[in-house]
Amino acid sequence: MPKVSTAHKEARRAHLLLCAERVFLRLGYRRARLQDVMDESGVSRGGLYDYFSNKEELFRAVCARRDEESLTRLETLARGEEPVTPFVLAWTSQDDVPDEEAMRFITALLEYNLEERENPAYRARVGERLAKFTAALTAVLEAGVRRGEFEPQLPLPAIARFLVGAQDGAAMGRLVLGKDFRHDQGYAEGLSFFARESLGIAQGEERAT
Repeated sequence: MPKVSTAHKEARRAHLLLCAERVFLRLGYRRARLQDVMDESGVSRGGLYDYFSNKEELFRAVCARRDEESLTRLETLARGEEPVTPFVLAWTSQDDVPDEEAMRFITALLEYNLEERENPAYRARVGERLAKFTAALTAVLEAGVRRGEFEPQLPLPAIARFLVGAQDGAAMGRLVLGKDFRHDQGYAEGLSFFARESLGIAQGEERAT
């Protein structure tokens, strides 16, 4: 029997993750079944189990792939080869509202969180993810300091931790209260004020260079 190449295995796994993501976006976490992923991907049950042993493992892999895209962007900014301030201002502005696809995935993630919240291993993974994103954003802010864009008034890890938490809270508010949540002036202005004041960004400063 011919040996399956590593490239083929990686391509098959990537295909399964893309198909699984479409299923979770369409059905959410609770309603989605492995059979739905098999139907979407055209992969047999045995073929699916070659890569993932259950729905939870598959969903975690989808989440990790989505996180990797965000972390890659942060890592690029942390190199300091491009201005950091536009990213921070856009991220904390009232226009930074998750689109409908993002909200469908947040819904699926919320369902998963509710099911797994009593699981110690799950709580450990959430803590690790929070630490990873906080560290990545801290590195971005450090790049802004090196570039002379920021004069921080608080420790950078504290600023990063607040901003990550604010993003998570905004996603929940958007999910529960609807698309106008981030357009609430109290929230949008407060978050923008914190970013500018804590990082020492001058009002109206674009710092494009």
